[in-house]
Amino acid sequence: MRPARARRARAHPARPTDMFRAMYWPLIGAFIAFVLLAVFMGWVLDPKRRGGEQGNDHH
Repeated sequence: MRPARARRARAHPARPTDMFRAMYWPLIGAFIAFVLLAVFMGWVLDPKRRGGEQGNDHH
């Protein structure tokens, strides 16, 4: 890297909006993936869907 580019890069740090995107998009994506996984697991493991305990309303 040439010294002029290094000085220019230090003179102009990332904008706050760019830092926000870089920091929070992975967190938002992980949260959405977790919610979708939880809904899918609940749907797959639902006893009524698998035919278990039909007619028995246990709470």
